[in-house]
Amino acid sequence: MKNAMKVAISVILFGCTPSPNTDKTLVAWVSLTSPDLMQGSVLTIQDGDRFDGIILPEEDGGKWVAGSEDNKRTKLEKGIPIQESDTTGELVQLAIVYKDSEIRMYRNGELKSNYPAENIDLLSSDKNFVVFGMSHVGGKARISEAIEDARIYSQALSETELKSLQPNTPSKVTPYAWWDFEGEELIERTGRFSYHNRYGLTFEGIKHTEGKLILNKWGHMIALREYIAEIPEWPENTPEDWLTFHLAHPGPGRAEPGDPNPAYFYKGRYHLHYIYQNLYGFAYAHISSNDMVHWKWHPTVLI
Repeated sequence: MKNAMKVAISVILFGCTPSPNTDKTLVAWVSLTSPDLMQGSVLTIQDGDRFDGIILPEEDGGKWVAGSEDNKRTKLEKGIPIQESDTTGELVQLAIVYKDSEIRMYRNGELKSNYPAENIDLLSSDKNFVVFGMSHVGGKARISEAIEDARIYSQALSETELKSLQPNTPSKVTPYAWWDFEGEELIERTGRFSYHNRYGLTFEGIKHTEGKLILNKWGHMIALREYIAEIPEWPENTPEDWLTFHLAHPGPGRAEPGDPNPAYFYKGRYHLHYIYQNLYGFAYAHISSNDMVHWKWHPTVLI
């Protein structure tokens, strides 16, 4: 109520809305299961191309860092070095706190690193999503880890609050998102993210078992608010480096050829599905034509 009153007073007195809240906390309990696979993410929050995450970077896989797009809020030299216990099955609590114009990194509730940063708001969007395994969507996953518990808070937790947290146990502060990986169903406990796309090139690439999310090598998972059928379309100002022949996939994000699978003629129209990758994994785009020259994109519903 007090915060709501402050917002109302700000609008009335100054005729403007308050600046976005960039404060947040990422926290997870994890153990690395292979010293040879240490490039990827424990927990990443992403909106569009922007992201923040607890990441083992490709540039220096020997440190936990506050990962970000183009390393805009990342300082590799400020990362937390991996300890031998991280790879012997012992759980470590890792936390990154984004407070005002500073990033603070904690290991088991102890402050290990901090530095100034121009933090961004990633939690106000209704199109944000969470990534496990890959540093971000479009990035690499080459990590072997067992995640016991992962949470995002929409405020900067204190050192005392971090030390009070226990995996699989509710906290006094209500999380923005929370995965405890308990039970047979994979559930985000606040209900904010209801759709989980799991991807592994092999059966062993990803498992949800014994109260843990276990990722191996390329296995990763993306948590979204819901499944929304997208309709690919060309942007008004097409980038010069995009392919422009009529069967190039027009996005979102980039143009690329898709693998046709299948093609058929039905009720006077030619239909073609082709494979491409979106947030939900590999999907089948659907296009149709009367003359095989002029094509119409339909909603992508097959994944």
